[in-house]
Amino acid sequence: MTLAVLVSALVAAPGTATAARGLFVYYEPSGGAGIIDPDDNTCYRLEPGTYHLDNQTNRQALLYAAPDCGGAPSAVMAPNTELGAPGHAAVLFHR
Repeated sequence: MTLAVLVSALVAAPGTATAARGLFVYYEPSGGAGIIDPDDNTCYRLEPGTYHLDNQTNRQALLYAAPDCGGAPSAVMAPNTELGAPGHAAVLFHR
């Protein structure tokens, strides 16, 4: 394979979206729910009344009081940590 063909193949290769690996679990009054392999830099709304979070992903989870992830994060969860969740309305995953 010539260098030109190799470079052309690399440029033509489709890009892939980045995502966390793992599960983000949140608990609300009616039970637990989870987000599997959440996309990076995507805002995920949490259910009203969410009271506990379990970040089983390989990314930081940025927590927000606003449901649209607006403003500054109200808390940051490291990978593989748990946290009480009162007041958090949304989560965004960051590398």
